[in-house]
Amino acid sequence: MSASLIQSARRYAEHHGLEATKLYWPDTAPSDWATTRLKYTIRDSQNGVWGEEADGGPDDVICVRVADFDRVRLRVRDDRLTVRSIPAGQRAQKAVQRGDLLLEKSGGGDLQPVGKVVLFDLAAPAVCSNFVARLRVAANHDARFLAYVHHAIYCARLNVPCIKQSTGIQNLDEDAYLAQKLPLPRLPEQQAITAFLDRETAKIDGLIAKRERQSELLAEKRTALISHFITRGLDPTVTMKDSGVAWLGEIPAHWQTMPLKRCASVQTGLAIGKKYGSQALVTRAYLRVANVQDGHILLDDMAEMAVPIGEARRHELQPGDVLMTEGGDFDKLGRGAVWHGELRGCLHQNHVFAVRPKPNLLLPEFLSALMSSFHGRTYFTLTSSQSTNLASTNTAKLGQFVVLRPPVSEQRVIMEFLQRQSAISGRLAERLKAAIDLLREHRTALITAAVTGQIEVRGEAQIPAVSQGDPE
Repeated sequence: MSASLIQSARRYAEHHGLEATKLYWPDTAPSDWATTRLKYTIRDSQNGVWGEEADGGPDDVICVRVADFDRVRLRVRDDRLTVRSIPAGQRAQKAVQRGDLLLEKSGGGDLQPVGKVVLFDLAAPAVCSNFVARLRVAANHDARFLAYVHHAIYCARLNVPCIKQSTGIQNLDEDAYLAQKLPLPRLPEQQAITAFLDRETAKIDGLIAKRERQSELLAEKRTALISHFITRGLDPTVTMKDSGVAWLGEIPAHWQTMPLKRCASVQTGLAIGKKYGSQALVTRAYLRVANVQDGHILLDDMAEMAVPIGEARRHELQPGDVLMTEGGDFDKLGRGAVWHGELRGCLHQNHVFAVRPKPNLLLPEFLSALMSSFHGRTYFTLTSSQSTNLASTNTAKLGQFVVLRPPVSEQRVIMEFLQRQSAISGRLAERLKAAIDLLREHRTALITAAVTGQIEVRGEAQIPAVSQGDPE
């Protein structure tokens, strides 16, 4: 690899806030490895095709998209593959077969640049989409080994100098990318390295899967904890009564229930792209659905809109507003977070509701937790308008949401308890995330070391041990 390529990759990492210490490419390789250009590792390259909507006819065929790339295991995922109608002549010309590499040529973004490569190892007939190129591997090269090589190149951001930007889409200059030189071993050693990496990365992936499952269980426990205390209170001896809500059962007898519209107002947001003619406009930051997470707000990627000053004043967020998403994936519908006035004059788009509780009736934090609880998720799922994998609600349905209302003083005590519990689970979640990040870094470093000849794998290679202990 040339020094100029590595320097370009490091400049990209610095510009986008990536850690340059993770960008690694060694200066040396085993003396018996031959330096070659990537283009000589393939014998044919063919751009993909998108075709037409599938119609159930004989021309229907699997069309692999970038979204089907398993970016960790470097293979094509076999779940929910897209089927398109491709004429027979194009299918024959564009066909993808087992052992081909698929190169992402268009798409990407600042934090996930274009240029990812995966192996196609499915048995079913397929083509790839127009954003992907099929690379057929040359003789005397192992396809799986080359997938690991391209992964190391991608992790080192050495694909970045070959990217061209147009109309918001990144395009990879395939000729420039494949012109890169690097040392490679002969086929038997490629196969030995592949076997070694398949074995060792499987071990690491197992550890990552274990940590991810622990994270999922921790999140489930947090939701269960919120759901219990936000609908039952902290006193296990209190007298109970029927809530009148089928899935909720009993609640403390001294709690009230009422529709949300009686204890809060709902402010709708602004439509994006609306034209205001010759009116004087002010530019304001606004929140999108992506900014509103379950229990917190993301402010690191804010968009702006220009609106008349009167519209801006009517749609400004106020401290204590509970932000709620109008729609999206089933698990995201109704998710909410409290706005604490983090950004003065901030607006929100029309797919985000701002629910404003009446201060003498309802604490914003209590309402947000109630929306995130089993009660809230069940209500919004059952009352939502649904399509494939998506759901949405509206102002009328939101206004009918049954709010459980303990006295404000009791709401405050419940929330203080839940915040202490959340702080504990938050620290555990951070430790699990750190452990997962470390394992992923180790995985990348191991692949890079193996495909660049920094560790010997023809015998039994000695590699640094990965701790299998649980985070404290």
